[in-house]
Amino acid sequence: MTEPVEITTTPPTIGDTLQVRRLEGGTATGTVVEDFADYLLTVPAAGRDWAMPHRWAIASEDGTLIFADDADIIEHHKSEPSTTAPTTPNDISDKT
Repeated sequence: MTEPVEITTTPPTIGDTLQVRRLEGGTATGTVVEDFADYLLTVPAAGRDWAMPHRWAIASEDGTLIFADDADIIEHHKSEPSTTAPTTPNDISDKT
C-alpha cells in the first residue's frame, strides 16, 4: 500500500482507499466508489437537519457500503494508476 496522503491538500478520488470512523464506534477501511460533492446541501438549503446527504460512498473490505463525510476520514491512500485501459459493456471498438 502507498504512503498516506495529507487529506487537507489532496482530496480522495474514486478508487482511493480510505479509513473512516464509524458512527457506532471503531473504524472501517474501503475503496471510494462515488463522490457526491455535487449533491451536498447545507441545513438551510435542505430545510432540515436530519437525513443530510454524505459526500463519499465507500465499499468497505467486509462488503458494506458506507456513506461518509470529509470529517469521517482518518487515513487516505491514493489508488495505484491502472496500466490497462478500462472497458465497458458498450465498448464497440473491438466488435466487427
